[in-house]
Amino acid sequence: MFPTGNERGGMTLFALVALSALFIVAIVLADVVRSRMTAMDAESDARRAGRTLLASFEPSLLKYGLFGASESASRTKAAEALAAEASAERSKGAAFRFYDASDGFRRTFAIEPLYHLGDHRVFQRQILERMKYIAPIEFGIEVTEKLFKAKPQIAAAKQYAELSQQLQELVNKREAALDRAWTTAQALAGAAGGSGGSLQSLMNRLHESLEEAENANRDVSKQLNAPAPRAPNGPETTFPHVTVYPLDFFVTYRVGAGTVASMHEALAAAAAEAAAVPKEQAGAALERVERFREDLRRYVSEWLGARRAFETKRAQEGNEIRRLEANQRKAAETQLNRRRDNWKDLCTVETMADYLTLTGPDGLFEKYRAYNEHSAAGGIEPELDAEDAESFLTSAVRFTNAIGELTGELLDETFVNEYAIMHFTYRTDDKPKYPVKLGTNIGDRASHRLRGQEAEFILYGLPSCHMNLTAMHTELFVLRTGLRTMEELLKPETGAKAATPWLALLAALAQGAKAANDDVDVLLSGEAVDIPFVPGATMDYRDHLRLFYLLHSRDESTLSRMQALIELNTGIDLMRRYTAMRVRTEAAPSFLVIPTARKETEVVVSY
Repeated sequence: MFPTGNERGGMTLFALVALSALFIVAIVLADVVRSRMTAMDAESDARRAGRTLLASFEPSLLKYGLFGASESASRTKAAEALAAEASAERSKGAAFRFYDASDGFRRTFAIEPLYHLGDHRVFQRQILERMKYIAPIEFGIEVTEKLFKAKPQIAAAKQYAELSQQLQELVNKREAALDRAWTTAQALAGAAGGSGGSLQSLMNRLHESLEEAENANRDVSKQLNAPAPRAPNGPETTFPHVTVYPLDFFVTYRVGAGTVASMHEALAAAAAEAAAVPKEQAGAALERVERFREDLRRYVSEWLGARRAFETKRAQEGNEIRRLEANQRKAAETQLNRRRDNWKDLCTVETMADYLTLTGPDGLFEKYRAYNEHSAAGGIEPELDAEDAESFLTSAVRFTNAIGELTGELLDETFVNEYAIMHFTYRTDDKPKYPVKLGTNIGDRASHRLRGQEAEFILYGLPSCHMNLTAMHTELFVLRTGLRTMEELLKPETGAKAATPWLALLAALAQGAKAANDDVDVLLSGEAVDIPFVPGATMDYRDHLRLFYLLHSRDESTLSRMQALIELNTGIDLMRRYTAMRVRTEAAPSFLVIPTARKETEVVVSY
């Protein structure tokens, strides 16, 4: 059957309603798509604006491996214009568009700079991104692995020096106690001549001194009988030939003193008895007293004479040892004072103003220090300011061992340290014979205000050229003295030829300081010197600088000093050079069904 007129009308109406619904759905979907495309294009334009701003980075910062862009109204407007131009270009393309940028499509930008290079976190992140690719090879091969091979020998030499000092202290303690015992023994002999009074207090003092001397003598014997420290695969070392008193020495000493005290008591008892007897019997009693007194006098004379002969010989030996030690100390201190001032040529009048700009109360270092909220640090190790040979020896051994212990560590600080050495000038970077293998990235040296001393300033942070180069020169000499002294200490003949531990140590120090002076001269000329205990390995000035950075530069002041130097050299305020931009956009496209609303998009663009 064919549908009636009413039925055909109903179907037509149903079809119109269905088509209308589909049309409305299509329009809504088109508006949704337009909304999504608006957001995508807005994000694209925002990123384009951000990249446009960051593309205008400072070329003068590139030689430091840094990327940072300034922000200004003119640059922001230019970036917005480029983004708008790109949006317009998209709308003119041949591809089908759901909206036309010229048809009621409006866009605004809000650009906010983020994360400037004056912030240590940002500054260090850029350093690490660069240095992690090139620093490990350079640093590991040139320094760490070299000195790391010498760590066992350095440790053995340090132990030998410490044990030798302990041995000398024990000998000094023993001899001082014997000096006190001899003084007390003489007083005992003098007091024993009388028939009255007690010698107990003198005997107590004598026993205390002898006990202290005997204990020290026993410790000396134990240490001498113990094997001396020896480096792996190295020659055997020996302690100096130190006198060790036999056990019966102290027994005889005590027995003799005890005999004097006993005979004195017998004399005192005889005198008391003589005073108590009747007068007619006094003669025999007094004869007995005189006999006791004569026996005591004779024994004391023999005992004291034997002791005096021993003490005279001991005093002569002690005087000779002190004379030898004084001569050896003088020889060592002569070498310690021979350090030359062959670095002062870099300290000119012009550098004084630059240091004031860097380190003054309102200087560039203070600016970055205050922003990053850290305490100022820097300077030479305080214990290195020793003037006498013994103190300098202790300091040099400790200093050298401390650096040796740090080798083998590769931390973030290591990469920052390598950055400082590669991008800033230092004492020998312009030497024609300097063996540059990787090459420094410092650009034109003329653009560096503190030529030949920047890395030293970063390391020590002292307020003058003279002070920073003095600190470097001092630590260079101390390290080389420590290494050369340790080299001498581990030679078997060093201990065998010495009469006391101090003579062995001072002789090694004199030879070590002499060799260190020669080493420093070679290093400052740009050449390399050998590393004790590591055959065929050498180190130059730059390598030593790396070691001192390992020791000193584990604080934030190092970063602040780098930032201050960069601003001094380039005139660029790192706090106004940004590494990221936050871009906010608002778009208001015309929709067919959905009520028009502003669409906000935010992106962060960074290097």
